[in-house]
Amino acid sequence: MNRSTNLDNLSPSEKPDISLVSYDDQASRLPQPGAVSTNTTYEEGASNLPLDPSSVKTSRWRLGLPHQPTIKSFILFLCLLILSQGILVSGYINSVVTTIEKRFELQSTSAGLIVSGYEIGSLIAVSFVSYFGGKSHRPKIIAWGSIVTAIGAFICALPHFMSSPYRLTSTHNFSDGNLCNNAKFADNHTAAEPAEGEVCRNKTENSLYIILIFAEILIGMGATPVLTLGTSYIDDHVTRENSSLYIGMLYATGALAPALGFLLGSVFLNIYVDNVTVDITPNDPRWVGCWWGGFLLCGSCILVLALPIFVFPRSLAKPEVLEAGNEVLESTAIDEHDLQLSKREKMEKLEEQLRSLPGAVWRLVTNVTFITICFACAMEVSIVSGFLTFLSKFIELQYEKTASSANILTGVVAVPAAFIGIFGGGFLMKKFTIQPKPAAFLSLVCNFVSLLLILTLFPVGCGNPSIPGITVPFIKDSTLTSVNLSLTCNQGCGCSYDGYAPICFEHDEMPITYFSPCQAGCTQKTSIPGTSTKNYTECSCLSDSGYPDAYLTSGKCDLNCTMLPVFMLLLFIIVLISTTAQVPALMVTIRSVSEEDKPFALGLQIVFLRALGYLPAPIYYGRVIDSTCLLWQTECGSRGQCFVYDNIKYRHYYIGLCAGLKGIGFIFFLTAWFFFKPKREASDEIADHELPDDNISTISGHLDHRNVAEFDTSSLSDLVGSSLA
Repeated sequence: MNRSTNLDNLSPSEKPDISLVSYDDQASRLPQPGAVSTNTTYEEGASNLPLDPSSVKTSRWRLGLPHQPTIKSFILFLCLLILSQGILVSGYINSVVTTIEKRFELQSTSAGLIVSGYEIGSLIAVSFVSYFGGKSHRPKIIAWGSIVTAIGAFICALPHFMSSPYRLTSTHNFSDGNLCNNAKFADNHTAAEPAEGEVCRNKTENSLYIILIFAEILIGMGATPVLTLGTSYIDDHVTRENSSLYIGMLYATGALAPALGFLLGSVFLNIYVDNVTVDITPNDPRWVGCWWGGFLLCGSCILVLALPIFVFPRSLAKPEVLEAGNEVLESTAIDEHDLQLSKREKMEKLEEQLRSLPGAVWRLVTNVTFITICFACAMEVSIVSGFLTFLSKFIELQYEKTASSANILTGVVAVPAAFIGIFGGGFLMKKFTIQPKPAAFLSLVCNFVSLLLILTLFPVGCGNPSIPGITVPFIKDSTLTSVNLSLTCNQGCGCSYDGYAPICFEHDEMPITYFSPCQAGCTQKTSIPGTSTKNYTECSCLSDSGYPDAYLTSGKCDLNCTMLPVFMLLLFIIVLISTTAQVPALMVTIRSVSEEDKPFALGLQIVFLRALGYLPAPIYYGRVIDSTCLLWQTECGSRGQCFVYDNIKYRHYYIGLCAGLKGIGFIFFLTAWFFFKPKREASDEIADHELPDDNISTISGHLDHRNVAEFDTSSLSDLVGSSLA
């Protein structure tokens, strides 16, 4: 028998107020035995009271939580969970991807594929989560998804434990200090031969990066329910005026995550990969940081935070019920009509919605404004995804910074600029009551200005280091026609070029960086006490060039480039202006379609952004970066990592790709503005200048380029509900 129905039948004098009094007080207020009641007996009334919490051993008590679950405690745990997951997927993976590239000797294209694994997993899960999750136990789905994310994080660290300890090289040269050894190779050998099968065995280990792709897919699948279902759960259990505040707290927390992720990466990359003492520093290009440590830390935090989410019920009390008179609690979070539909009614509803789906699709694909704004936004997020993935690598190589310091710069400049820009765009829309047509023009102007600023980045960089045989000819040579590291002065040294160990010769006219001590023909090495710096002497290539007494020091020569502050300042302004256009662009999307098509339109835009932006961008950005490589590592007949890039070409291609995407986006923004015709009038339920409550997550989803699928919780549920069932 239903509790609320029984108690409703009681007279006012017999009805116990169970919302304000204790369990014992409620028992004392029951109708006494023998009391006349035509509706409910004493036993029935007593049986319908809530159980004493001490007699119910739920998971809540096993976890040691002393109070009943409330929506505020749910928000607290969800914020912490979003922060932990955001650190992992929005910042940390991007901060260590180039270190993974170096550790497993990968091309940048393969590194980009690792990052895209998250998007693949999210695309797989988003439709199922949005549709089935909205009709199921949402907290449990969030918790199980978080456990999947934690497992994915642990699997990301697995390749480190499955491979042998990282070695600076696999040849004899490094065991001899990477020196020229004429005695061992006097029989006309010009290169050191590795131990039989040793290099190819390492190559097999390097294929472990495939595990990282699989792990990223798991992380993408597991992270999807957090914002998709979490925001709808909160919206169902708070008053309408508080909904925006609480959901805004979620996204404000998520907005901090990328910066913290990059900072976490900088900490771990200052620790050597095998956590042992080595005689090189993070400034050495051979250095590989502890890339796997952050995965274990984030995975552990996510796992711990997922456990309390399990204790929350399928639905809590709606606040309006409590305010109406503190009557018996009843949940309005679940659509009882949907739960009670018969199978026949469900099938009829499904058939009706499927029949209407082609018409909705046709209305959207023939809507010029909607399609062009989707393509424009796809170009924007392509820049965000691809550019941000390799930004740390660009700073590291272009301006000769360590991986750790490059991550710090990325975290404290690019991410805060995006945060300020997004909320700045929303503030402008609200403050000046910008209508949809002017909003389209604002997006167009922001895009054009940022395009002009991107063009100013072309000359803001450093030149190539002078590496004999790669970027400049040997001192005695006059021209350099192709990459060639061997010359008469080092032909008998048995040099192997499977490891980049640069040394610097401070030449009067131009500092020269040799690929390795062996390439310079050096036969002696001395260590400077108290430092990791080494001096190399008796170098035949310098003696032949007229510098018999010269010495070289370990490490690359300093280019004395001072363009980094200029680049970071321009980058901050470009990101700020670009992200300012995101909220106006979203408003154009909403206003360009009819009210009935809005959920479907926002969901379709998500598919556009993922399929055309977030997923492929890291891969083709990596491909473009690979095309600027001057010297590849070659093992077992296949390419490994790139040792030396053409810095000038790298900068031009990297910035040029961003400018090209911006230019294409400008054309689409221009077309959207020209053809824009609002489908909704100012007299509609939502005023043109307001941001709708059910689209808060849509707007804030832009804050995190890895969480765009969580744009609009209610819209996603409506989208899949309208099209699939």
